[in-house]
Amino acid sequence: MYRRLLHNNMLFNMLQRELNLITLLVLLCQHGVKAVEIHTCEGETASPTCAQGTIKVLAANFGRTNTTACSTGWSVTQLSNIQCTKDISVSLASQCDGNQNCSIIVNTAVFGDPCPGIYKYMNVSYTCVLPAEVDDPICEVNTAGLYCEKICQNKLRTISCEEGRTISVQKANYGKRDFLICPHSDFNATSSKCNSPQTKVLHLWCKGKRHCNLYASSLLFLDQCPHIYKYLEVSYSCV
Repeated sequence: MYRRLLHNNMLFNMLQRELNLITLLVLLCQHGVKAVEIHTCEGETASPTCAQGTIKVLAANFGRTNTTACSTGWSVTQLSNIQCTKDISVSLASQCDGNQNCSIIVNTAVFGDPCPGIYKYMNVSYTCVLPAEVDDPICEVNTAGLYCEKICQNKLRTISCEEGRTISVQKANYGKRDFLICPHSDFNATSSKCNSPQTKVLHLWCKGKRHCNLYASSLLFLDQCPHIYKYLEVSYSCV
């Protein structure tokens, strides 16, 4: 029984992560943030670059999902499997996020081989994020009608309003502004605070909803301090 519950919880968390990433991509488009898409053939080197800001990987796949990309000189058989996918988003994010440029060698030695005998390529979607500072408090003390949530990294929480009212996010930040909040034994830093403002994204995300699921994850938000255990801080009202 315990194993079944654990398995179901893992599946739910994976599904929630995928849905949040899809939602984020839609919100970025709505907010006017253009995603850059590049594809690189097997055996070549990919070089995501930002003229301004730093890289934030949104999605990445190694495999083959059509017969036309990277097809010159290869037989029909070597291009036949168009359901060959391997999600490498986390791997690329660890190499590229927060940098102005990075280089990735595209081959099976780096990513494994999701479909032997098929000539593959890497497809990456990323955006360039401009840094910003957050000095003002997210959750104002004793402010009437304002609710505050602090969600530790890799945790899921639902914010809600009463019947007949919907959520309006006022301020939001992902990072570490107070080291007494969400302490963690694996991340014991006590200085070098970091900020990643998320007000506009979460306002769009939760706008018009009575319930809004929030997942505090570096897969969704720009991580300005990779080695510090962070939290998502949100203030909102019900309108």
